[in-house]
Amino acid sequence: MVGITLTPEQIRSAPVEVRRWIEREIAASLGLRAPEANLEQPRREHLVVLKPDEAIKVLSLIQNMFPVVNVFFELGRHGASLGHEELEAFRLLDILQHTRLANISQVIGCLDIVNEAVRRVRQDTGATLYVLDKRGECIVAAETQHSIARLWTQVASGAELPGAEAGQGTGAAGEAGAIPKYGHDLEGLAGSTALQGSKDFGGAGEQ
Repeated sequence: MVGITLTPEQIRSAPVEVRRWIEREIAASLGLRAPEANLEQPRREHLVVLKPDEAIKVLSLIQNMFPVVNVFFELGRHGASLGHEELEAFRLLDILQHTRLANISQVIGCLDIVNEAVRRVRQDTGATLYVLDKRGECIVAAETQHSIARLWTQVASGAELPGAEAGQGTGAAGEAGAIPKYGHDLEGLAGSTALQGSKDFGGAGEQ
């Protein structure tokens, strides 16, 4: 039998599977219970499609955070269509310009708040409304873009939103004020000039 000695640095740099195997071997040799594998599994996020009724509930959760609402409706514009994948891509720089936020970090912070609202509405902690790519683009499902565009049309026309109160109650959606403001330099945004960006939107789908 051949013995192998590993330094702490080698163990730390080893693949996850190797480190877990070492943990199990050490635990077994000491008569201890090996760590439960399911406790070490990272949460897997998955891109979801936002239905029209879900979009209304999400809006009801974020409606008092005006910059967040502006960013949310930016996803209702026509983006760069990735047709074969049924996806829409939006440049973060364009969203920044349209919403008049201070920097990209604030844009991402607003997207995070929207994402938290989506997870509450869907009762799915692994759900994500968007993904960011290396080119600085925010990608959503094409059907999500359609749902948000439809919602903007309803809001702009002053139509009553069916089921809007559903997102304001307790339960999966939670309270609007309970959605945390993430650490992306968002403090004080509620009274910022970002709200004025909605005047330039002009309707979903316009550039």
